[in-house]
Amino acid sequence: MADLSSEVLQAIQKAFEQFFDEDSSLFGLPLESDCSEVRKLHEVCINHKLAEKFSIQPCFSKSKHGALHVDIEFNRKGAGPKELNGILVRPDIIVHNRKSADEKFNLLVVECKKGSAARGEIEEDRKKVASFITSEEYAYQYGLCVIYKDDSVYGELYERKVSMAGEPEAILLQKIDCRRSKS
Repeated sequence: MADLSSEVLQAIQKAFEQFFDEDSSLFGLPLESDCSEVRKLHEVCINHKLAEKFSIQPCFSKSKHGALHVDIEFNRKGAGPKELNGILVRPDIIVHNRKSADEKFNLLVVECKKGSAARGEIEEDRKKVASFITSEEYAYQYGLCVIYKDDSVYGELYERKVSMAGEPEAILLQKIDCRRSKS
């Protein structure tokens, strides 16, 4: 059996391919924050379509910890609000088991941006993903930063590793680039 890192990477690659093939027309539409035109698209709409593709990947639906769920904009930690470093947070997409305390298992946290986002916003997403991975409270096993471009879906997959000093770290595992095939 393949190790979990390989399964997660393959699931993300497959989800990206399906997502790009079926929903890439959404990438070129302006987001609400991009324009004042009548037709506005919330980033959460695009994220929802990606979450759908994640939800049909076997390693994102069950694990040795039981059933897993793919949720968007999930802002709860048990009955309370989700906080990270004292700030209320709402990750774009998460894969988890919806349990709490010792039964809690957080597999993947995902932050997404359109390619037109400011470099600083993208860097903030990287920091947030790393914080979710290294946090003892959440301890996500993997984190993914996604950038939607007109001709591709790009991702950086990070993995939770423990350093020689015994501290959790977010290590870049793989860059994933799914591009439109040239016809």
